[in-house]
Amino acid sequence: MIKVLGIIYEEGNKKELEDAYVNDEKNNRYAVIDGDPGFGPFSGVEAASTIRSFLLNKRYENDSLEHILRVANIQLRRVKSGSAIWDDFSDMEKHMRNCCSVAAIQVKDDQLHYIQTGNCMIFVQYQNGTIRSLTYDHTTKIQEKYIRKVKGSFNVLKKTLRRNYSEKKLTQCYENALMLSQPYRMKCCESFNTYEGYGIIDGSKESANYWEMGSIPLMDVKKIALVTDGLQLLSHKPPGHERWMDSAKQIFNRGLKSIYTKITLMEKNDPYCQQFPRVEQSDDKTGILLEVLRS
Repeated sequence: MIKVLGIIYEEGNKKELEDAYVNDEKNNRYAVIDGDPGFGPFSGVEAASTIRSFLLNKRYENDSLEHILRVANIQLRRVKSGSAIWDDFSDMEKHMRNCCSVAAIQVKDDQLHYIQTGNCMIFVQYQNGTIRSLTYDHTTKIQEKYIRKVKGSFNVLKKTLRRNYSEKKLTQCYENALMLSQPYRMKCCESFNTYEGYGIIDGSKESANYWEMGSIPLMDVKKIALVTDGLQLLSHKPPGHERWMDSAKQIFNRGLKSIYTKITLMEKNDPYCQQFPRVEQSDDKTGILLEVLRS
């Protein structure tokens, strides 16, 4: 039996909450989804909600996670290729596509089946306290380069300010640094669903070739955590596996509310992402913490 210990679903500093989650206790199916609008006319909310709707669709109750996400991915392509903006989906540059990362699990017959793309993560904790990451965040290698770009541009622009500059001027420097780094971020999108980049659900036919998936027995599993990257604990270190494991430890030992409160405070005290390197000033934060109960 699976028990939901907690759910966090909070927006960051974006105009709208682009995360979504699935809490289907009847079918033991759970997921966190991080939508991304890209740089085109499509919505990150639409991408995330499309995946969510398919995972909750009763029509697919008996289907595998892989099959459900494949069908949902096709739907994303249909929506975009049906637009009058492009004649064919394949002509659409990757940075123009909306897309999403996902971490989904289904517990069935004492097996934990999982599938993951992008920067969402799945962790399990065993009865003896050992924490295991079921997934690997391939986005960090791209994020680290982008973070260095923004930080370098910000520091150069900051040097042009006169003494006793205002907070408004500093904010403008940061916003300009983001604008200067935007072409590089758009270029990074070309690594979607390639061996040099990371898997993402964007409607492309090759997307499914880059999803991480598998199953493990529930043997000795005590808790399960699914999180979007907004719940990655901030640190002086760049984003990566070590920070993710620190995050999982905090979640399992203190709960989702604890890590949410801690990250929110750290973001507030570092508005220009200089002390704690990260892509977003304050990203959307979604997580589900589960407990495996045994009679």
